[in-house]
Amino acid sequence: MINVSSDEHRIIPDSLRETLSKWKPEDSKDPEKNTPKFLYTVPNCNNPAGNSLTAERKREIYELARKYDFLIIEDDPYYFLQFNKPWAPTFLSMDVDGRVI
Repeated sequence: MINVSSDEHRIIPDSLRETLSKWKPEDSKDPEKNTPKFLYTVPNCNNPAGNSLTAERKREIYELARKYDFLIIEDDPYYFLQFNKPWAPTFLSMDVDGRVI
């Protein structure tokens, strides 16, 4: 398990990028490289502070998932509790290549 820094808007994409920079994108094809296989996240209204990922951050994280070929496990039971409109899109709604569960 690898922790990534976060702030009031949850995962900091630059922190995730820095963590992933320990590998080359093509390392994901080599089982001996032990690259990250998935990112688990509760993107909206995470307890206890109720913080949510912004749409921009979700896009950046999704692009990193594509580049480094890992899945995103989006545990989003609080999606409909967002108070700010418009609601941030889900990772699943951005998914163009079947990497979001």
